[in-house]
Amino acid sequence: MPAPNDIEIVRAYTRRVDGTIADVQFMSAENFEVVVECEGGSAISGSGSPYRIGVTVRNLTDSSILPHNDTEAGVVNWPDGTYQTVFPSGGGGYTPVPGEGQYGVHCYEVIAWLRVRPVDPDVSFARSPIFLVYHHD
Repeated sequence: MPAPNDIEIVRAYTRRVDGTIADVQFMSAENFEVVVECEGGSAISGSGSPYRIGVTVRNLTDSSILPHNDTEAGVVNWPDGTYQTVFPSGGGGYTPVPGEGQYGVHCYEVIAWLRVRPVDPDVSFARSPIFLVYHHD
């Protein structure tokens, strides 16, 4: 658990749309979601401080970014000190369509960030496990 005035992302990962567990491989036209899990210390978890969470999905194979760079804004009111948010985009999730890469396989990662308070902000970053998107032959 973080210090009383600290807040952080503890995990970012991908899963199938409406799935319950992390997954690291998807077919090229299959939707997936990005999940970000956060924890806050006892003093900040119910503080009502404004926050913003964002994700960027990077294609490591061809150095591109998926077209959805999503953010969520709110106020910190996490009674048990934890928070989870899901970033679906488009038709219920991200839909990567990799170009012609090595054997039609592209490696991706998510970069998630959290900023609490606009003045003297507390900031946290997390990277997801690398995941694959592949063409079906």
